[in-house]
Amino acid sequence: MEMRRLNGNTGSGSRIHIVETLIGIFAVTQDNDIIERVLYPRDAKKIDAALERQAAGEPSKEMSEMVEKLIQRGFESVIITNAPLTDALRGAGVKVEITEGSGPEDFVRENIESIAVDFRAVKDEMQYYARAERSRSSGRGRPFRRLNRNGGRRYYRRCSSSTS
Repeated sequence: MEMRRLNGNTGSGSRIHIVETLIGIFAVTQDNDIIERVLYPRDAKKIDAALERQAAGEPSKEMSEMVEKLIQRGFESVIITNAPLTDALRGAGVKVEITEGSGPEDFVRENIESIAVDFRAVKDEMQYYARAERSRSSGRGRPFRRLNRNGGRRYYRRCSSSTS
């Protein structure tokens, strides 16, 4: 996987995808460049609480920080998959577009283990899976399903139902 990162040379008025994951929130361009990140604390209960708040339409501290960073960089429009957050983010001063899925979101989800290691959110892929399992087994937050893709690589994807 080749992960590209920008130095912030994006024009005013640009749109950016916000991707929520188990390890944090990422701002990703349409070309799969990760330009910003806000990582969650390493405590599974705090991660679950943040994800639950966001699912209920209340931005977590991390989401608020991400939006603030993007506004400071000149972004005026964000693309998200979390419809309940729409009103709260609009209140923060950005235009919000809802999508059911996107190429940048798929890119992050399909490469989440490597991204987690690259950004030092975890030491290695095994630590990522242990963290995901702790979050899932805590009984809070959204369940994650382990999927096999690309020659047996595994990643977790948020499920839409409570079954895993």
